[in-house]
Amino acid sequence: MTDIQRQIESLVQVRTRFKIKICALALAAITFLLAPGDSAAQAPKPPLLLSPPQALASLYDNRLTLIDIRTPGEIARTGIAAGATALDWRKSNFIAEVEAALGGDRSKPVALICARGVRSSYAAQLLIENGFTAVADIREGMLGSGGGPGWIRRGLPVTGKPAK
Repeated sequence: MTDIQRQIESLVQVRTRFKIKICALALAAITFLLAPGDSAAQAPKPPLLLSPPQALASLYDNRLTLIDIRTPGEIARTGIAAGATALDWRKSNFIAEVEAALGGDRSKPVALICARGVRSSYAAQLLIENGFTAVADIREGMLGSGGGPGWIRRGLPVTGKPAK
């Protein structure tokens, strides 16, 4: 074996040992992050999915707070679900406003509704990530979606509805 071959073989061995050490460090980091009891290992619970009639029944039984997260313009065009609180989810203090609507108790049940269930899904996940533990999403929304006809088409009560 020539000198150059020995040097190449030595470099290959060093490179292999380096790769093994990097892999071992990565494995140790993953193991640490996913250790039982660690918050990184415990995925947040997804929001409960409610139909508009289920949400209405729970609202009337005082088992949840219903929050309409649409813009004021959207609410002005269609009205708002009877008994719902309007909180525009685009506002920087949205989480604080939801917490205030729940009397400061992030464990109280809250259901979110938007036009078609897309924004409410994102907002529900945002609340869960911020420590709210009883979050529901009304996937049909006010106007309906692939999940169903929606609050309005189901003929559920709406307040502030514009005159026709």
